[in-house]
Amino acid sequence: VTHVEEAAADCGIIYQTDAYAAGLTVTDTASAEMCGQVIYPAAVLRQSAAPDTAQDFLAFLTTETADAVFERAGFTPIA
Repeated sequence: VTHVEEAAADCGIIYQTDAYAAGLTVTDTASAEMCGQVIYPAAVLRQSAAPDTAQDFLAFLTTETADAVFERAGFTPIA
């Protein structure tokens, strides 16, 4: 990202979400068939100090509000 931001490179292959965060223009994207899909797992741990809060957060991640945040950052919402 830094190389492209500072024009040390004409282009770069980076995560689309990193490009959005840096304000770069995305010119093309790779499909899941080309290189797989990045998945960020989430879970409430058994030893969590606040399991109810953690569970509430996981539930929030599937709301329309969270979908909008994900989309603004360049992520695909959790369906």
